[in-house]
Amino acid sequence: MEPVVLVYHEGISRYDFGPGHPFRGDRFPKFMDLIEAHGLLNHPRVSVIEPEPAGDEILKLIHPESYIREVERRSEKYIPLSGDTPLSPSIVDATRLIVGTSVLAGELVATGAAKIGEGVGGGLHHAGRKYGGGFCVFNDVAVCAQSLVERLGLERVLILDSDVHAGNGTMDIFFDEPRVLYVSVHQNPLTIYPGTGFIEQIGEGEGAGFTVNVPLPPGAGDRCM
Repeated sequence: MEPVVLVYHEGISRYDFGPGHPFRGDRFPKFMDLIEAHGLLNHPRVSVIEPEPAGDEILKLIHPESYIREVERRSEKYIPLSGDTPLSPSIVDATRLIVGTSVLAGELVATGAAKIGEGVGGGLHHAGRKYGGGFCVFNDVAVCAQSLVERLGLERVLILDSDVHAGNGTMDIFFDEPRVLYVSVHQNPLTIYPGTGFIEQIGEGEGAGFTVNVPLPPGAGDRCM
């Protein structure tokens, strides 16, 4: 077993929404440079491997083919997915890499090949099954969880989302799914995008109780917990 595996591909730097946009692709190589500067990439317990981009068969674990084709159609014409999420062919190529990264990191841990798997660039939690936004095109988190359930046969998966923004896409996807426990700790949705993720949103049907939202006030620290 590899103690720690970083799954990374330099191609994810193309997940870049352009000058003036708050989400730039250079954050990913800068992250790798930072941990290399601290000597972590040379540590004998740390290894780095490259993923393959997620093909349609992987994306369709969560996203219907109609949505995948619509994303590609828009990207070829540079039509934004939403007001805050531009599209281009390079962005779509990069998001396929990000999904492949997260899926591989999860499977390495689930199969015992690694104790800790870090999928660099993952966390695109605002994308739902048939929609995107909030800088998110495909939901790598949800695809990874569904892959663990469907392809590896795990009976239970926990997603712990600590982003300041509630993961509306991930929540919507698994709202009625009892095999995936979705726990999100985020800023009060009355004060920040995407305006959802309230404490009373706990799931529905067989998934009731398997969605846990923990909204906190702006600027919250450890004492709020």
